Amino acid sequence: MLAALSAAHAQGIVHRDIKPANVLLEVDRAVLTDFGIAALDGDATITHTGTLLGTPAFMAPEQVRGHRAGPRSDLWSLGATLYAAVEGHPPFSGPTHGSVSVAIATENPAPPVHAGPLTEVLAGLLRKDPAERLTADAVRGLLTPLAHAEPRRPAPVAPSPPSPTPTTPPSTPWRSARTAGPLAAGANDRTIRLWKVP
Repeated sequence: MLAALSAAHAQGIVHRDIKPANVLLEVDRAVLTDFGIAALDGDATITHTGTLLGTPAFMAPEQVRGHRAGPRSDLWSLGATLYAAVEGHPPFSGPTHGSVSVAIATENPAPPVHAGPLTEVLAGLLRKDPAERLTADAVRGLLTPLAHAEPRRPAPVAPSPPSPTPTTPPSTPWRSARTAGPLAAGANDRTIRLWKVP
């Protein structure tokens, strides 16, 4: 995803709608799709007043404030997409688009709990101020060692000792209380009970 964004930004193209739905996974590569609202960096864009272009939960703070999106806006959206990939939900949520936009503009995301070595990348990409946000080169510097690291294998688990085989006494046939004789004490003439009699 970072390589695709870097190639687009090198041509002056800002995607403006990075989100999980626009990322396709194909075996061992990710394909960034839907450049439908992309714009050339610096070009004037015509929108209706109050209209936001993009998906609110993955828009950078400057976008939800109505400012022009640039390459660093795409990097924020990349961070939000990676956050959703490892945490299972976007970094900001709310009952309405407006409440999500307010949260993005004013709040900090909840610290990720499943990100592991990606935590530093997410924190750097999700900074409110675009000038303080990690650059593509800085993100690449953090991700490259992770991509080439040996996958972590779960620690071996010692096999459990075999459960002792329960011993059961030899089975004894069931007999009716009427036919069991004096060993079936408690049975009367009207009640038939099954007793286990030796």
